[in-house]
Amino acid sequence: MDNPSPRTASFLTGGHEAPEIELLRAALHQATAEASAQSKEAQRLAAELAQVRRELAFQTEQATWRGKELEFADRQLLREHIRTERQADELLQVNRGLTDALDELTAQNQEMERRAAELHIANIELAYQNSEKDKRAAELAAANRELDFQNREKELRAAELLEAIAELEAFAFVSSHDLQEPLRKMLLWLDRLADTKERLFNDKEKQHFDQIVRAAHRMRQLIQDLYTYSRVNTVGKEYERVNLEEVLGEVTADLEPVITEKGAVLETGLLCPVYGVRAQFRLLLHHLLDNALKFTRPGVTPHIRVSAEETTAEEEPALSPQSSYCRLSVADNGIGFDVSVGERIFQVFQRLHAQDVYPGTGIGLALVRKIAVAHKGIIRARSTVGEGSEFTLYFPMPVGQIDV
Repeated sequence: MDNPSPRTASFLTGGHEAPEIELLRAALHQATAEASAQSKEAQRLAAELAQVRRELAFQTEQATWRGKELEFADRQLLREHIRTERQADELLQVNRGLTDALDELTAQNQEMERRAAELHIANIELAYQNSEKDKRAAELAAANRELDFQNREKELRAAELLEAIAELEAFAFVSSHDLQEPLRKMLLWLDRLADTKERLFNDKEKQHFDQIVRAAHRMRQLIQDLYTYSRVNTVGKEYERVNLEEVLGEVTADLEPVITEKGAVLETGLLCPVYGVRAQFRLLLHHLLDNALKFTRPGVTPHIRVSAEETTAEEEPALSPQSSYCRLSVADNGIGFDVSVGERIFQVFQRLHAQDVYPGTGIGLALVRKIAVAHKGIIRARSTVGEGSEFTLYFPMPVGQIDV
């Protein structure tokens, strides 16, 4: 080792430079302590790093091992999957074979069950038909007995009805005669008084006298209409083919004075025939035309249309679809009436207007309806106030009886 310099020696010997040495010594000591601490820290960090590296190496080794294990497991799973798929395919083939065999067996069983059921049903149906035949035979025998009884009852009732009608007609005739006899005498005396009323009565008494005469004539007409109404029926009367054109010609001839007086226009065409009592159809047309000529509008030329044609039940629900019908219609352009009166217009003595404005007995339309019903027909009325009315009647046309 070299000898120290004088400065150093001085420092070491405690010369005047000793404070600096102390400072250096303290600094050196501090630096040495810090270096030692840093060295220890470095050693500690190095040890920790080495530990971390060892752990990382271990984890890496573990990961590598796990990867190899997983790879081995995947190869095992793949082999197992392939084996399982092969077994599944084999089982599927076997199952398909079993299913086909089961389907065939099921179809055979179903076919056997169906044939057995058909045979059972056929046996039941055969037994039912035999039972039904026996029951129908018994019902037919009972129906024949009932029909024989009903026929006897009908014949008995028909005889009783004919007898009742004859008695009613006799009563109506006697009643009509007994009622008209005093009325004829009254009219006879009124006719005699009429020759002297100008000399015997004042103006007011003449008015009363004229009212009495009109009332007496109305009473006579009412009795005649009631008698006619009571005699309308078809029981026991011979039906015939009725030519409505001929009947209409007779009626218009009867009403010719009124037609001429009012200047009425009568429009008609070909009319289909009907089957019934001719005199009653004449009466029916007479009342329908008489109504059309009576209920006219002032200042308006009466226009009356009469038509009759064959039709079916489609246009009227009340008709039978098994029959054909003759539709007879009488329409006018008169005063019309309120349709709210409904069926009341066909009732006996039903009047819609005052007697002094439109005279009549109120029996005409009731008589028309009774004739229609007696011939198994129906009547319908349509009207508009101030425009006119139309009466439509439907009469059945028996097959083989009427040729249009």
